[in-house]
Amino acid sequence: MMTILSDFRLHLLSIDIVINIPKWTDILQASAAAIGIPLTVFTLYKLVMKDKQRDSEIKSLSTIASKLTDMQVESEKRYKMSKKPNIDIQIDSNLAKKYVKLNFSNTKIDTSLVSYKLNNDKSDFKDFNASTSTINTQNGVQQFWIALSYKEQPLDYVGLHLDYTTEEGYVFIQDIILWFENGRYIFSPSPIVDIENSAIKE
Repeated sequence: MMTILSDFRLHLLSIDIVINIPKWTDILQASAAAIGIPLTVFTLYKLVMKDKQRDSEIKSLSTIASKLTDMQVESEKRYKMSKKPNIDIQIDSNLAKKYVKLNFSNTKIDTSLVSYKLNNDKSDFKDFNASTSTINTQNGVQQFWIALSYKEQPLDYVGLHLDYTTEEGYVFIQDIILWFENGRYIFSPSPIVDIENSAIKE
């Protein structure tokens, strides 16, 4: 009887061993998973590095684009300033006829003015009248004038605010101070500046 029980236990044990022995497919799947994990990690690492490299390339391209834009803007500024007119001003006054006249010449031959504008408020001219001429060209030099006439006393003081527009469409501004001192008129022009870089905006 004991022999039969022993044989039966051995049989059950062998069955349990057979049942719990891993199948070759399980071993293969486990091996594939074990190999696949490092490969997956490596692939993810490569993707991350590629993204970082792309980020770096994008940043480099953005930097280059920004530098090129800055260079273009600076080049445009230099070109614009090369087209700034060179205005020479001469004064002519006649106290007997009660007028003072400013004669303007644009002596920069490679810069052509298409217009100029006197931007004074009407209240600035309440005690006198202002008249202007067209732009005329003689021997390659552009010329125009502004005349101020008064009725009674000579002008004590006036500021003239001028815009100069070039053929490229650039606008430059200048202020001219005119005053009466020791029986004669004296004037002082400000530097000519680009209107976009001034405190005055259209």
